[in-house]
Amino acid sequence: MASIGNLQLTLPNHDHNRNTVTLRVNYTAFLRPVERGMTGLRFREDIELRGADPAPNPDDHLFNFASTSFVQPDPPPVTARRTATLSR
Repeated sequence: MASIGNLQLTLPNHDHNRNTVTLRVNYTAFLRPVERGMTGLRFREDIELRGADPAPNPDDHLFNFASTSFVQPDPPPVTARRTATLSR
């Protein structure tokens, strides 16, 4: 399984008139040597945003970005940016 690094969550836009917020997730996926050596290998990306509530309340599910997949790039690593606009 690839490891994730350089993870960033930013809020580049907050529209007070429309009551929306734009979320941006950036990350880098680093493939393991065995994964880099396999041709045709596909990876699935699932990004879930959860709220961090204090105990004993469970974390809230806030949003799922659409799942995507990618083949191993040449050369690695994979860098990705996903953006979504949600109602506040």
